[in-house]
Amino acid sequence: MPDLLARSTLTPDRTWRRPLPNGSVALSRNLVPTDRLPPGTVCWAVEWDQFMSSPHAFLQWADGRLTVRRRMTPSKTTNAVLYAGKEADEFSLVVGESFQIGDTHFTLCVPDDLPPKTAEWTLPNAELRQIRFADPDRRVEVLAGLPELIRLSPSDAELQERVAEVLLEGIPSATVAGLVQLPPEDRGDAAPVVVAVRSRDSTRTFAPSRRLLRAALRERRQGVLHAWPPGADDDGVTRTFGTDWAACVPLLDDQHPDLGLYVAGRLPRQYASADAALRDPMLRGDLRFAELTADLFSSLRSVRLLQYRNALLARFLSPKVQAAVADRNVEELLRPRPAEVTVLFCDLRGSSRFAEAGAADLMSTWETVSEALAVMSNAVLEHGGVIGDFQGDAVLGFWGWPLAEDRQVEWACRAALHVGKRFGQTAQLGSHKLAGFSCGIGVAHGPAIAGRIGVPEQYKVGVFGPTVNLAARCESMTKLLGVSVLVDERVARAIGHGSAAGWSRVRRVARVRPYGMDLPVGVAELLPPAAESARPTESQRLDYEAGMDALQAGRWGEARTRLTPLARAGDGPSRFLIGFMDRHPGGPPPGWDGVIPIDSK
Repeated sequence: MPDLLARSTLTPDRTWRRPLPNGSVALSRNLVPTDRLPPGTVCWAVEWDQFMSSPHAFLQWADGRLTVRRRMTPSKTTNAVLYAGKEADEFSLVVGESFQIGDTHFTLCVPDDLPPKTAEWTLPNAELRQIRFADPDRRVEVLAGLPELIRLSPSDAELQERVAEVLLEGIPSATVAGLVQLPPEDRGDAAPVVVAVRSRDSTRTFAPSRRLLRAALRERRQGVLHAWPPGADDDGVTRTFGTDWAACVPLLDDQHPDLGLYVAGRLPRQYASADAALRDPMLRGDLRFAELTADLFSSLRSVRLLQYRNALLARFLSPKVQAAVADRNVEELLRPRPAEVTVLFCDLRGSSRFAEAGAADLMSTWETVSEALAVMSNAVLEHGGVIGDFQGDAVLGFWGWPLAEDRQVEWACRAALHVGKRFGQTAQLGSHKLAGFSCGIGVAHGPAIAGRIGVPEQYKVGVFGPTVNLAARCESMTKLLGVSVLVDERVARAIGHGSAAGWSRVRRVARVRPYGMDLPVGVAELLPPAAESARPTESQRLDYEAGMDALQAGRWGEARTRLTPLARAGDGPSRFLIGFMDRHPGGPPPGWDGVIPIDSK
């Protein structure tokens, strides 16, 4: 028959160990008369625990398992029985497992005449904090250096090793320390994962106890201390040469629930038993120091993780988008996935000649180009977009990822108009760095793959797909058509051909087959409202669209009549259409379908 070991978690010297009888056992605060118990039941009192009822639970050993049943009353007044960290009214356990009632921990043990076993001690956090340190000044000084260690550690691996060094420095009797994790699949044969380790002796092996890890990380979620006498040979022993005590403290964060600080060492002197060793104030102070280290490390690491996350997102996302995804996992957020996006491609005009002229002072030249890039990128971020790329003197922005946005087409178009307006203002200031610069902007809407683009070792946040190519082609066609902002037909439909709530206008320009593409697409010019831009007037816009419709329908004489006055007035799209007709003096070419092929980027 196995023994049942009862030990107070508050005062470990309050304990008893008794062999289980053939019949049943009633656990009680006080002894209960036999006539008040079921036949064949003996009563074992736990007089030190005020949370025990009389009786509180019934035990029965049979078929190699101990069944524990909480006494149930109509009012269910008995306190909880905890097994595997959870409340249970009835359960069974095998030798080596434990349960808890109130402040008392019960362990099913092998008989007392077998080899000595590991002793275990746990104290509630509130009471652990009352334990006084030996040499507190030195330990506080060690902890005070932890924030700087975390700040200066270039990687998580180095940070973890440095924390192990802090444990060794703050616990003189420790010989080995590290971070240890329970395996993802906690099978009986699965070994703990040693994430990082430091030892005072580089030749020392380190084999942490799986039982200690389970107790600290899963069953109790707080620090647990083990000690064992010479000759102990059970699964509680940390099998590291020259050690006779070990402690494990969980890192209390959601990122790594099965990761803990682990430290093992040599007791300062011999004790009559392992239980006596656990009452050593120095050893209990060591557990408290490990708890403080774990708390500080978890908190500072959470801050570091948050800072890294915010810095990563701030490189690409607008404050609006950052706020919307604040509670989402960064890795999941960045995972590439299909999305309906609106892409803006903005290219600086005149920068090549400017760079060539400023070759003798490239740094000054770059500062000017950088200021132009800032105008473009700030417009994207201020209008809720994501910076996808910088390509020399061009900026790629997009909307619709990581969150879909009902007004994403509108925000992209507002950003485009904002950039055009900003460059227009600086063009009027002869002394401004950007005077003389302009830009071309293309906007397209459609499907793409958005998120982390690249390889695991090197990547960027961006978009991939035909929508991106179309936005770039629209931008390149702004030079050919003589416009500032060119959008595809999906964007044009979303904004509307007339006034878009007073903040923009759209003029259909042509139906083209962009260079390098097989499918035709309608393109339109995005314009500021009439109050901000005198040309084209609403009448001129309507005349142009009528001329364009006539051209597409093959009525080129009518098209020339409508477009020629506009071309003479300097309208770029009208000049483009008349130039196309001039290249075909005999009228529409055979098979004319209204689509104008674009022969170059």
